[in-house]
Amino acid sequence: MSRYVPPRYAGPVALFRAEHFPAARPDLGWSALLPRLQVVVVPGDHHSCITRHVAAFGAHLDEVLRRAETLS
Repeated sequence: MSRYVPPRYAGPVALFRAEHFPAARPDLGWSALLPRLQVVVVPGDHHSCITRHVAAFGAHLDEVLRRAETLS
């Protein structure tokens, strides 16, 4: 498992990331494998982004899904 190198994926991918999540890179290191990565920053931390801020998360998700529908 330590030698596994995942292949690149050329399709669109949305990464939902909490604004209060400590990370050195906004893409969390995924853009090397996902050239069409869209990072969506949602309010809150790891837990509150899907509890207290669920409406905002849902609005971002709806926007991403609507955009994906127009591309397909």
